[in-house]
Amino acid sequence: NNLGEEPDEPEEVSLEDISEEEEELDFIEDMFDQAIEEEKDIPEKEYNYSYIATEYPLLPILLEEDLQIFTQFMCKEYDVPYLLVLALMDTESSFRKDIGESNSGPYYGYMQLSKSNCNNAEKEGIDPYTPRGNIEWRIRYLAGLLDSRNSDIPKAIADYKGTSNVESESVRKVMRKYDYYIELAAKEMENKE
Repeated sequence: NNLGEEPDEPEEVSLEDISEEEEELDFIEDMFDQAIEEEKDIPEKEYNYSYIATEYPLLPILLEEDLQIFTQFMCKEYDVPYLLVLALMDTESSFRKDIGESNSGPYYGYMQLSKSNCNNAEKEGIDPYTPRGNIEWRIRYLAGLLDSRNSDIPKAIADYKGTSNVESESVRKVMRKYDYYIELAAKEMENKE
């Protein structure tokens, strides 16, 4: 445009120009984002699994399908390996959200957060006593550990477990579970083809 000339009118785009498929995907994404914010469950029939659970199929594990999808979504958001999070969740709680007491004090939810971890999550606006908040807070924490360890998974898991020994039994247990979930996911993906 030359100075003094009227700018061109922007072209009007009608809703008819947007394909129904794009509208549906936008609707599903908006609904999922809203559900995360509101901590509410989306009825299973309203999920478009092929769109949201893009990388891995639903696995035959004790974690509810909607939480498998949520965990994949959060792992993608924070750039954390999904199957590693499943391995941690399994070793921490065996996928039980109600497990709570241990010899060293009360721990909460799927990821077994300590009271101080719960307090930190609440300061950041995340409710660690809900399944989604509990999972998201630990994924965020793991993302920081992986970043500080240049994506070295055993070292990040050692930090997560509060040890400097990557050969400790607690670290090796998580790594064995991680290998197990890698194999399980590969089998399930083969079966879907």
